Amino acid sequence: MQYWYKRQLGILGHYRITSQMDVSTPDGTIEAREELIQPSDESVRHHSAATLFETIRSYDDVGLAADGWEYDRYPAEHPLLDVAEQDADEIGHLWRTTIRPALNIGYDDVWRGELMFVRLLDGDAWPPVGFGGQIDLVAEMRSKRRAVDIKTGALRTSHRMQATAYQHAFRELDGAALVHVSPTGEWEVEWSEDWPTESLWQQFRAEVISAEGNGEFDFDSS
Repeated sequence: MQYWYKRQLGILGHYRITSQMDVSTPDGTIEAREELIQPSDESVRHHSAATLFETIRSYDDVGLAADGWEYDRYPAEHPLLDVAEQDADEIGHLWRTTIRPALNIGYDDVWRGELMFVRLLDGDAWPPVGFGGQIDLVAEMRSKRRAVDIKTGALRTSHRMQATAYQHAFRELDGAALVHVSPTGEWEVEWSEDWPTESLWQQFRAEVISAEGNGEFDFDSS
């Protein structure tokens, strides 16, 4: 039950934050923004971009409980959802009144919200080895265009690895950031400049390749 609550808080908390941000396109940045929503690779080999995007979308089987979905054994009307909703509202309020002003993120600084992507690693191996995900925000922060990942749980090394991989997904990104936010009012931010990013990226690549070699990913080559 605690895991269910954490999942719903994460989903709802992210929505409370990203729905606040205006990601309309300021003048002069249209072409760059359009580049950001395309797959990084010129060729996706035997799979079209649409197929790869659908593959990534299919991983999201959790659903949003507030929209009437169910997760595991607990239906959307479960009382714990009310707690998650209230805590998510606190997270949204904290972002609007404290975190965003403190980080100096203006609405024009946000390029994209909930950016879904697929990226293939270098090489000509078949099946293709790569990764995909969804970046919470792409925003200008500290004079860099960053992949910003929002976490409602304590920050861990795996989160830094994930954010570093997000940064590598697009050549237009030159930094990353992790923002931890809690319904209790606590928050913190970490910047990729303070991480061993090259080491994290190489570790991530190795884990992706190892997972493919172990058959954890099933790419249909037909």
